[in-house]
Amino acid sequence: MSRKLPPGWVPRYHGAWAMVTIPILLGIALGGFVPAHLLLLGTWWVGYFAFYAIGQWLRSARPAGRSTSRQPRRTACERRRSGGSGGRRSGRSRFVRPALTYTAIAAPLGVALLVVAPFLVRWAFAFAPLVVVSAWCYARRKERSFLNDAATVTAATLTLPVAYDLATHDLVARGDLAALPGSSPDGSVTGWAWIWIVTAVVGWYFLGTIFYVKTNIRERGDWAWFLASLLFHGAGLIGVLVLNAHLRLPLALPWLCGLIAIRAVAVPAWGYHRGWLPPIAIGLGEVAISVALFLVFL
Repeated sequence: MSRKLPPGWVPRYHGAWAMVTIPILLGIALGGFVPAHLLLLGTWWVGYFAFYAIGQWLRSARPAGRSTSRQPRRTACERRRSGGSGGRRSGRSRFVRPALTYTAIAAPLGVALLVVAPFLVRWAFAFAPLVVVSAWCYARRKERSFLNDAATVTAATLTLPVAYDLATHDLVARGDLAALPGSSPDGSVTGWAWIWIVTAVVGWYFLGTIFYVKTNIRERGDWAWFLASLLFHGAGLIGVLVLNAHLRLPLALPWLCGLIAIRAVAVPAWGYHRGWLPPIAIGLGEVAISVALFLVFL
């Protein structure tokens, strides 16, 4: 019988696997693979595990809340059995080993990446504020807040242009912009302009999953969240249709975005009236849509 890994080693947010995988792989696919992408993948994926463990360590430092009722004083024996005043410190210690282990792996990979591609340091200006926001949310035990989810999704989405930058920096440095890979189907938008359109659509989808998951799991039945989800997905779909009217997007993209918007309304509505889908069904559906979005842009 296999032993279950202790807390802190594997992120519990299984719905995040597609989010931390699809954007960076799409950036690699659109820019063309270069060996340095292996360092980028290692830094990003191991770094994600490291930040999860560090986040749990930060979270465990803050008590979940204090009861307003007076509690009877425990005896010395009871305090010893529960760990006494050092109980919280003992709980935090569970996350030290995974945090140090993953950091010890991610840090050399990151250093090696910057040695090979020092120009990537400019992306720190985009990622640093997101890391600070997410760390603050963990420290305040608000890791499931919209703010933290949005920061995490934004960071994951930005790995797409980072991967593309890594592949195409030499072309840009030589001024050979016409040779940049990636373009709309009709060739009217190419290179970085096309990549930012792809990034915007991918970011819209993954930001939308925050609303979608909340309206089906943690905030299900909450009409404010449902309305916010409806407005967000509707605005994104309109944006895609407007873009498609001015330049030819991949043929399947408007249809896929329409499906994404419809499912954001139909699935929670079905759950409210007929019974909520289990989280595993929600997660598998999002994996399928993530893969479809990846394939549409290839």
